[in-house]
Amino acid sequence: MKANKKYIKKREEAHKKFKEGNRFEGIEIMKEILKEYPQESATYIELARYYRKRPGQIWTALEILLIAEKNCKENALIYGDAGFCFFKAGHPEEALAYQRKALELDKNNAQLKQNVVGLLLELDKTEEAKEFLEKAMREDPLHKELLDAASMIMEKVKKSN
Repeated sequence: MKANKKYIKKREEAHKKFKEGNRFEGIEIMKEILKEYPQESATYIELARYYRKRPGQIWTALEILLIAEKNCKENALIYGDAGFCFFKAGHPEEALAYQRKALELDKNNAQLKQNVVGLLLELDKTEEAKEFLEKAMREDPLHKELLDAASMIMEKVKKSN
């Protein structure tokens, strides 16, 4: 979506309300934005991230992201954030599916690759994690997130021995 002046003004107004501590009005303004611009992914993502940080609101964040998934063109941030929320909600299989979808859209994102490795380890799929990481490291051998993922695998293997 090409940002127009009205949209930008509304976003600025919402941000001002949040900074002032008036969360309710900020949220309401963001909802208004989404009614007028239902295919605008950045507002969904921002609103979901707001809720995701609030205690007990992970499902609200996830609900917003699932609406965004339906209304917006495919967006790696939407899928990545939904994967994060599924993980935080205790659903690692769904989290893995969403992280993989995000990675399909953003193939060079080392953070997403690290997330996939971490989720595979969480699901006790160590061999699959190792194979995935080896392939990723061939593509980008010195990326910090991938080196961190390699460390996770080594720790998992040490603990299982």
